[in-house]
Amino acid sequence: TIKNSLDPTWDMPLDFDVTARSQSVTVTVFDWNRTGGNTFIGRIQIPVSQMCGGPQSHPLLSEGNTPIIGLSGKPATINFSASVQASPDAKAQQPNGATVGAAG
Repeated sequence: TIKNSLDPTWDMPLDFDVTARSQSVTVTVFDWNRTGGNTFIGRIQIPVSQMCGGPQSHPLLSEGNTPIIGLSGKPATINFSASVQASPDAKAQQPNGATVGAAG
């Protein structure tokens, strides 16, 4: 939670368990309200296959999938950098029933 900010920044590593490059990561942003429920601001959904390759910027989208326009008149964005690391003992079940992963 970032309080009292019109330009929140979460500068912290996050780990996701991903078993296939076809999966996506969804980031949803809410405005924290002291009373009542939190207010949805926007979300992004990024395919894992597109997450690597250096710093990236993606527009924050409304529930209708239109870009959220910030106070500056420019689209609000989510900026991030990602890397993928395979776990040495990770194994993924393939649709045909075969198991792939590191040999043990």
